[in-house]
Amino acid sequence: MSYTRAGSDKVRVHHKSENRQADRAHNTTERAGEGGQGDSMTSRGRKPLKYCLFFFFLVSCAVSREISPPYKPGVEVLVQQLTDQPYSVHILDNSRYLVRVNMHSRWIELNAQWADALMRKDPNLLRAILAHEIAHDKLGHRYALADDRHALQALELEADEEALRILHARGFSPWDYVRAMKMLKEIEDKNPSSSREQYYSSHPYAGERLEKIEAMIITLGLSPKIPNGGTEKPEWKVGYVWKYNWKGPKGSGTLTREIIREDYCAEVRSWIVKIGKNEFCYTKDLLGELAVMTDGKLITKRTPPRSFVSWPLEVGKEWRDTYLLENAQEKSSRRLVIRRVVSDIEEITIPAGKFAAFKIDSYDQSGGGGLVTEYWYSPEVKWLVKLRDTLSAGIREEELISFNVS
Repeated sequence: MSYTRAGSDKVRVHHKSENRQADRAHNTTERAGEGGQGDSMTSRGRKPLKYCLFFFFLVSCAVSREISPPYKPGVEVLVQQLTDQPYSVHILDNSRYLVRVNMHSRWIELNAQWADALMRKDPNLLRAILAHEIAHDKLGHRYALADDRHALQALELEADEEALRILHARGFSPWDYVRAMKMLKEIEDKNPSSSREQYYSSHPYAGERLEKIEAMIITLGLSPKIPNGGTEKPEWKVGYVWKYNWKGPKGSGTLTREIIREDYCAEVRSWIVKIGKNEFCYTKDLLGELAVMTDGKLITKRTPPRSFVSWPLEVGKEWRDTYLLENAQEKSSRRLVIRRVVSDIEEITIPAGKFAAFKIDSYDQSGGGGLVTEYWYSPEVKWLVKLRDTLSAGIREEELISFNVS
């Protein structure tokens, strides 16, 4: 919830019935693959978000000024995606707030540095934060006393719930809001400031708030019921089989992944998964892809193993998958850095049926930062049910058509 100062010791969020002078701006305190999967792509560069956002937790003395950066039309689109109300967007350099919404004149002010960083990292996060502020306006939140902490926190949770409803109704994932809140919590934890005491005087504590938001998503029926954070590494067995349809720039067909044995691969205890004439080595400890062999000969090796999944799975979890890819036949090697993010929990329908799955997005940090792979992991299936690669020649997809993990 946002607030403005009223006197020396109170915070007010004004009623619609108060006069225009009193109806000042509403100020937010959300301060600020395998079997054909490609290993690299090219895309636009990305700035590390943590450096772009650190300034927010310091009290700025600089004078704010409105600017018109290249990404402003993109922010306007995010707002239009959330509401039919005619909000105008204003981006200010050196603003002390991530977002400030004026409920009387229907304008939205954003901090330029925050907006730039979020538009580069993931516009879905900024859209989710905007949804929270628009929710306050939609619900008519206007007034509370600073010492009424419980009333202020109740308003925040009401806006959280309405933001989830807005995102879902408009066709966006409510889990984007969870990811945004986790990002803000992480930044605050790493960069504590005197503003935190004021912030928590009107807001629920971050950990408690995240738990309630996740519970709201399930209670409201906005997401499949998978325990978020409770999905551990599956126990594989010899004989497990997954069969997929695939299509891409080079054609289409079917492929089968079958666990054929346990063995040592590059001196590491591994599951050996046969795909066509190739054998893929997955480490038994974390199911990381270690190597590919053909007719007993090493073709490629990844050091350390490529980690498609980081256990336990949880929306908002992010990890950097850095490894050296060695090609034994070509006698070449290159280092890859992939940023992987658990972005959503979805109910996905494919030829094998309907499954609740974690969606994981992969960004090639060594090739520009662009999205290169999306895949969906199902606890029921014990592996991926769908995969989408963005290759230089086009899109390649796989969808599960049958499986046996009994």
